[in-house]
Amino acid sequence: IKCNNKLNIHNISFLAKIVDSLISQNNGPILVDMNDLQHVDSTGLGVLFVTMNRLKKINRSFKLIGLSEYIHTLFTGLDIDTLCEVYENEEDAMKSMAV
Repeated sequence: IKCNNKLNIHNISFLAKIVDSLISQNNGPILVDMNDLQHVDSTGLGVLFVTMNRLKKINRSFKLIGLSEYIHTLFTGLDIDTLCEVYENEEDAMKSMAV
């Protein structure tokens, strides 16, 4: 999943629909590319938390890729980075699955 610019109340339903579709269609991890993400509001954070919890309950992983400095600082401050796996790039995330 690629997140562009903002993850907020105005566009979060689109992400939620994609997540629902991916959960029902396959059994693999969900990777979220945040390289271009510049802003996340409380609604966006809520959907990320719900997604993490849903996947955890069905033994699937949730991986975040390419957090900007601002988003990384936000996620570290909220301990989101301890709840899911965070990688610099997709290659590193894919390598983690090969183990």
